[in-house]
Amino acid sequence: MKNNNIILYVIVSFLIVCCSTNTEKIKKSDIYFSKALEVFEDEKYSKAKSYFQNIIDEYAGTEMAIDALYYLAFCEYELKDFSNAKQSFKIYNRYSQDILKIQSSRFMICRCMFDLTLDYSKDQSDTYSALEEFQLFIEEYPNSKYEDEASEKIELLRNKLALKKYDVAKLYIKSDKFDSARLYIDQLLKE
Repeated sequence: MKNNNIILYVIVSFLIVCCSTNTEKIKKSDIYFSKALEVFEDEKYSKAKSYFQNIIDEYAGTEMAIDALYYLAFCEYELKDFSNAKQSFKIYNRYSQDILKIQSSRFMICRCMFDLTLDYSKDQSDTYSALEEFQLFIEEYPNSKYEDEASEKIELLRNKLALKKYDVAKLYIKSDKFDSARLYIDQLLKE
């Protein structure tokens, strides 16, 4: 009986210590997240990125880590690391349940893809992908607050593709391949 009481006392003591440690850890993590947000709002994106990455690493699988991923993606975007920002936004979308932030991050994926497009004189495969992504965004969120900006980006992407076709047509004209030039000009006029 005495041994059972001792064992019960040890178990209860252990549980109390563990619970208090977790409570302290949660309080520290909240303070750390608040500090990260403060740095982010001060537009110190490189420093904020480090804070958010630490939160993601330390508290993986928690709601706080998911929120940190959202802000990490914005830090990467502001630091013009569009490829990583796009990937971080995609991961955020996979795990988040915040509908408004998912919509925002979907739009930011589109913006990352837009910013990754090359000048019209170069390969336009990224331009086609960005155009498709913006069109999908508008279809999924037709009355979004981002709709106007998405429409503007679509127009810019289409203009870039038109310039590319115009340049190709000029090249065909210079090389006396008028039938090929006419095909590209016809495509321009149709679009």
